[in-house]
Amino acid sequence: MVNGQSQGTHNVLYVATEHDSLYAFDADTGVLYWQTSLLPTGESPVQANCSDLVPEIGITATPVIDKSAGANGTIFVVAFSTDGSGGYFNRLHAIDLATGNDQTGIGPVLINPGTVSGTSPLNTFNSTNQRGRAGLLLLNGIIYTSWGSYCDSSPFSGWIIAYYENSLSQAAVFDSNPNGSPPSSFLPDGSGSGIWQDGTAPAVDSNNNIYVLTGNGPFDTNLTGGFPTNSDYGDSALKLLTPSLSVSDYFTPFDQQTAAAGDLDLGSGAAVVLPDISDTTGTPHHFLVTAGKDSRLYLLDRDNLGKFNSGGDLILPGAAWGHTPWRHLVLSRLF
Repeated sequence: MVNGQSQGTHNVLYVATEHDSLYAFDADTGVLYWQTSLLPTGESPVQANCSDLVPEIGITATPVIDKSAGANGTIFVVAFSTDGSGGYFNRLHAIDLATGNDQTGIGPVLINPGTVSGTSPLNTFNSTNQRGRAGLLLLNGIIYTSWGSYCDSSPFSGWIIAYYENSLSQAAVFDSNPNGSPPSSFLPDGSGSGIWQDGTAPAVDSNNNIYVLTGNGPFDTNLTGGFPTNSDYGDSALKLLTPSLSVSDYFTPFDQQTAAAGDLDLGSGAAVVLPDISDTTGTPHHFLVTAGKDSRLYLLDRDNLGKFNSGGDLILPGAAWGHTPWRHLVLSRLF
């Protein structure tokens, strides 16, 4: 039953708006079942101060639904608001699908992961400059929220902040740019590496690994192998273990410094996990494909993303992928 309507199966359309409103419509008739505002008393949506997202900012990240959570199912939503006196707030809500009300005893909770290991202020979540733009991910009872910037207003980093869906207590935190080293001419304070992906949620493989792309930001291109000692992953494809959110593998294009200086985010696109593909010998391969502002389409091996190679990324010669090292191939240019 949806808000007192007749019992049975309903095709329901849920609509979230930048005015911090959430609606439930009958998808067949257009009848409004319920409407709720996620604004606390005395607060309002944030008024845009640049052309990135106008005219106001409220619910941006696509919500996620668990039909088995609670008595009637739950939609999880992040709402952004301000008190008009310098306070900015991101809150995660667990909303009953049938009534539009917050689930009893569950949230909403203020998204405030505090400080992680690193260099201030990039290791501290900043609600003023961080924006939750990528869609929410629900995986094994945990909600993953992803964070980038708004109009590249510094200081900012890329974050993934996870919450248990049954309590909305914090489960894990990841900062893709905790030290800001080395900075670029585009973001000289060391900001960057936001996770926004044009609004797309993180990708997941069958082993529950999460894949995300980061935007322009610091990365140590003097790296000779392994993982960057400063833990800053600008313009990179990341493979994260769950639920810990630790980096298990990554890929960064050879020309990352040029991309960072020119605002050519790899993370303007998103990662797509492909179905297993077998070569001519019958050996299965586990691929990931992605693209960003640099107009290249990358094919990555999920079992070995390739990390960073200053000598260049491998170029796929025609259709001979079965005979080519393809850990990180540039398939084509997207002109």
